[in-house]
Amino acid sequence: MKNLTGQRFGKLLAVRATDQRKGGSIVWECKCDCGKTAYIRANTLNSGGARSCGCERDKNHIKTIDLTGQRFGRLLVVKVVGKNKNQKDTLWECKCDCGNTHYVTTGNLNSGTINSCGCLKEEALKIFNETIDGTAVKNLKRRVSRKNTTGVKGVYIMRWRNVAMIAEKYAARITFKGKQYHLGTYEYKDEAVKARREAEQMLFEPFLEWYDKNKKSKKISQ
Repeated sequence: MKNLTGQRFGKLLAVRATDQRKGGSIVWECKCDCGKTAYIRANTLNSGGARSCGCERDKNHIKTIDLTGQRFGRLLVVKVVGKNKNQKDTLWECKCDCGNTHYVTTGNLNSGTINSCGCLKEEALKIFNETIDGTAVKNLKRRVSRKNTTGVKGVYIMRWRNVAMIAEKYAARITFKGKQYHLGTYEYKDEAVKARREAEQMLFEPFLEWYDKNKKSKKISQ
């Protein structure tokens, strides 16, 4: 047995030979520079097959791409801080434009999955829920309610019973800037739908056009 005590193999310092044997080779207790203890066969150490406890890959393996100083959306990469929980991806400390510190993996940065500390999502939600001049922007873009039996937003079936039969007509209405407007009652669904569409063109479309234009120019606070 060759005495390896005190010898260094990369980040590993051989401490003592153990009573264990693997593949006919003595297993050595080694201390890694990272502070961990590793148990490695003598022939693996001598051949250069192990140079750390596993905390750092050998130079012959794939190297971590340095993202320091690179920008991903609102995130500026500051430094590497280690690996994620499953030890499969590099974890980076990033500074968000809003001032927060956020920790993101290489995969999430390169794929664009994460491009802020979460403030972008909060702002988008705030915009979606905001009300301007009594008008909730989200309501103008909301889909037809499941309770609506006509399949057209703002068009409803009106039924009432008279002596001979149950009468049915279609009513159209629209709400804008906190006020509801009755657009009439019609014999046919197509007529009610037409009235609703015309009202949307007159009220919603100019407002949404103004909103989108001012939002892009940041005249609307976010």
